[in-house]
Amino acid sequence: ITRHIVSKKESEKKDASGKTSFKEFAEKCLEIYQGRIRLLTYRSYVSDIQKYVFGEFANIALEDIRPSMVAAWQNKLSARISNKRINNIRSVFSMILKDAVMDELIKRNPFDSVPKLRNEKVEIKPLSLSEVQRVISVADPHFANVLKLAFFTGMRTGEMIALRWDKIDFEKETIRIDQAIRCGMLNPPKTQTSIRTIKMLPHVKEALLNLKQDNDSEWVLPTQNGTMLYEPKTLNRRWKEALKRAGLEYSVFYQTRHTFASLDDSC
Repeated sequence: ITRHIVSKKESEKKDASGKTSFKEFAEKCLEIYQGRIRLLTYRSYVSDIQKYVFGEFANIALEDIRPSMVAAWQNKLSARISNKRINNIRSVFSMILKDAVMDELIKRNPFDSVPKLRNEKVEIKPLSLSEVQRVISVADPHFANVLKLAFFTGMRTGEMIALRWDKIDFEKETIRIDQAIRCGMLNPPKTQTSIRTIKMLPHVKEALLNLKQDNDSEWVLPTQNGTMLYEPKTLNRRWKEALKRAGLEYSVFYQTRHTFASLDDSC
């Protein structure tokens, strides 16, 4: 993305050892990335580096970072988050070290000798229609309506959270999806094909009418204060509770989307 992030003059102003710490260089890199990439992407970069990299490497000199260290860092993280997530964070980490190579602060990017972790395939485990009916039946009335919206529209979690009432046409029985929430920010969907208008099934229309009662917010799924829900954590927690009550094995809330794709027209 950029070259010569730290000038020779700046690099001479380091500690007594004359070495540049990873944190110092990374922060300069991130400042320069801002404005050159989407704001959401920039914020994600900053969050990932601060949360997952600085803890291990903040005060280590760039030239002291070895392949064995980044390999150990990857392995340690694998106990906490998915390999796919680690590889995404690694890409930002590696990009910063690549800039350090271009600035001639290090001779070689340590990641060149460390293979990426193998991405695990997420098992698709759609629910059967009877299981869908069971989990809806044991959920509290409000969340049961949320589940109907999820199961019978195939909407992504971020799309549901970003859904406003002005995107719903009860007369035409359609829902317009043209935005989603990611990392707490409203954005257009990732791809143009994700912008779409979907037809309401009877289950969905009934659920939306129920959700609209006593709801003065512009959002279909607001917080108690009427603001946007912001995060999917609340939905995930209630989903987990409903599955447990229904006696079903835990799966991520996104499986509602896979379930929608697997259900036939009898729904």
